[in-house]
Amino acid sequence: MLRKILLSSILLVLLPFTIWCSERAGRPVQLQLVNFSGVALGYHISDSIYLGYTYVSSMDLSLEPQNPRALYGQDYVEKVDVEEDQDQTFELRISPFDSGLYFSIGGLSTGRKYQKVTFEKRNRVLPNDTQLPSTKIFVVTEVEPWSGLGIGLGYTAIWDFGLSIGLGLIFSPVQLEPDVSVTADPDISAADKQSLIERVEKDFGKPNPSLGYLAIGYNF
Repeated sequence: MLRKILLSSILLVLLPFTIWCSERAGRPVQLQLVNFSGVALGYHISDSIYLGYTYVSSMDLSLEPQNPRALYGQDYVEKVDVEEDQDQTFELRISPFDSGLYFSIGGLSTGRKYQKVTFEKRNRVLPNDTQLPSTKIFVVTEVEPWSGLGIGLGYTAIWDFGLSIGLGLIFSPVQLEPDVSVTADPDISAADKQSLIERVEKDFGKPNPSLGYLAIGYNF
């Protein structure tokens, strides 16, 4: 989610400054490193049409934020464990202008997204106003893998000596329903868990399947 927001923001800032890109047909084969964890390989059929494949590998992070940090209405987050399986797409990109700006359509496949938030053991007040003495809470959100049609936009710049850079986003307007579960130590009632689950669902939202990418590589 954070990666999507960051890349989308960068894209919106840079779009007015797209770079002249006259080497698309002259150097049609494009090989790039994507998000420092994946690859993109494609072919410029013409100056206006590109067909390619992008792959971003899995991610596994454990973050320990500074306290008191609040999330889902609860403060003192002990750690956040994040797992994101690989994302990939086959894209047909259309460049209607001389600049590197393009629009795309293609098959998008996003992997399972998992987040586990651990809250420190302390006195807490739940969204339903239940007061809990010395309780540790674990909140898990999981989004299932998804495959379908995506649309996107971005830009690619290719210099005459072969260096190429790209920035883009492909997504689907489909909204995915996260699976949310809550456990606690000591255990709490089902009604108290449900109150927190509803707060998590409200704050987490229903994410769209997406793949955002920042790429650098070479054209042959």
